[in-house]
Amino acid sequence: MNVQLRQILLYTKAAKLCTFAYKVLNTKTINDISESLEKKFMDVLVQPKIQKETWESIRKYVIDLSVHPSIVDPLLLNVLKEKKLVDVGISYYQFLAKNNYDLTVTTQTYFLELYEYKGTINKKDEKCILSLYEHFMDKYTSFEIKMSSTLVKNLCNIGEWRKAITVIQKFEKNDTAFLRYAYDDLISYLYNCGEADKAYEYLVISFKKGSGPMEPAYRSYLKYHLTYKHTVNKKIEELFSLWRQYGVNPSEQTILEYTAVCNNLGWSAKQAKLEGMECSVCKQKLLDTLSDKDYERLCKITEQKLIFEMMYYVSDPIEIRQFIKFVNAGKPYDVIIDGLNFIYGNINGYKRLGENLVHNKKKGKKVLVIARKHVKPMIQKMNFEKLANYFFFENLSKDDPFILYAAFASGRNCKILSNDLMRQHKFAIGDTELNVLFKRWQILQQCTFNKQDTMLRQNVSVDGIAYKQLNCWHIPYKLNSIQPRRSNIFKSSWMCFNMCP
Repeated sequence: MNVQLRQILLYTKAAKLCTFAYKVLNTKTINDISESLEKKFMDVLVQPKIQKETWESIRKYVIDLSVHPSIVDPLLLNVLKEKKLVDVGISYYQFLAKNNYDLTVTTQTYFLELYEYKGTINKKDEKCILSLYEHFMDKYTSFEIKMSSTLVKNLCNIGEWRKAITVIQKFEKNDTAFLRYAYDDLISYLYNCGEADKAYEYLVISFKKGSGPMEPAYRSYLKYHLTYKHTVNKKIEELFSLWRQYGVNPSEQTILEYTAVCNNLGWSAKQAKLEGMECSVCKQKLLDTLSDKDYERLCKITEQKLIFEMMYYVSDPIEIRQFIKFVNAGKPYDVIIDGLNFIYGNINGYKRLGENLVHNKKKGKKVLVIARKHVKPMIQKMNFEKLANYFFFENLSKDDPFILYAAFASGRNCKILSNDLMRQHKFAIGDTELNVLFKRWQILQQCTFNKQDTMLRQNVSVDGIAYKQLNCWHIPYKLNSIQPRRSNIFKSSWMCFNMCP
């Protein structure tokens, strides 16, 4: 067996053990065992030196509580961490190492976590952390997520940020998961130690790869730039621009901290509500537009990823060619209606469709209704043929790619009428910034309806994205940093930042 294959197998075994251990340790098992240990051994655990026989007795006692031997050590280390007995936990790990117990990657990870709670890290501690770093780097070709995050935090705590970056790089070489906590620790450390250029580099990477860092990194960003009064306003706005560019919604805690600082800097930052995209504070209507460059980029990636690639998964080539020929012969259209979504999303859907078509006909709008063949008889029965153009797909076909093709083929003024926000397509686009452009295009071009609609309504229910209107930034925020990127934003979850009140 070659060395690389052996390393992969070792890592796979370690990762499975980690996963199993974490699932167990996240249950009430910890609390139950913690209480039992406290009753039976607390007097011993607070002693300055614990004998080998005592540790063996404690370990056997926990195993006798029906804890599997493979997780007894990480469980004990975790209990000692929760009890803030950090030095005792270190002593227990040293007992394991000295007596040749199997130090699994899970055990080593929980041991490393102890140093995060240790008040002062001395040279001996630094040597131990670096030793484990070298061990992990040498033994494993890829890293588990918890191990990586713990390593990064500890390496930053001892000033070894370059080694922390190598951990992130090694993890990302084999895993697409976003090391959010690791990025947060790294960015925070780099700003705190004055490495602003490198910190900004990883801040941008964190937006591209995931949902950005957490509160500590934003706090460190602000703290660093507040030391340069002549550029702090510019740097705050630069961060707001990144939030807009990558569709990031900061947490409520972060937005309140920035609100307080901005008000001290002479801005006027206030809680706002949005009604019909109008700010309750500055009374401005939030308007957006895509530059020609951004629109062309979006057209290109949408055609490639969402239209032509997807079409062949959801339809057959003959139908696709017929549709493209049909659209190209009749374009441009003013309105594309997602027929199935509209008909079945309304009470008396066919009647509502007819009312909508009559309304658009009176306004001189050229409408294309895209639907499946099983609705065609009812369309004919209700005499809607002369009110719009129609294309009916086979009943098994999916219509999203075709709706998008017709819209983009008709130009940037074409509107889509559908309640389908197409959130699933962000995975197909595969680029954070372009996903945001797609959302912005939806806000501009997609209209929704409710059960009483006979008119097109601008879509205000899509996910919140930061806006700048004249001198005012409008930032949507989330309740906390754990919520995913661009989750639905309440009308009241906005802050209005007026830079020149």
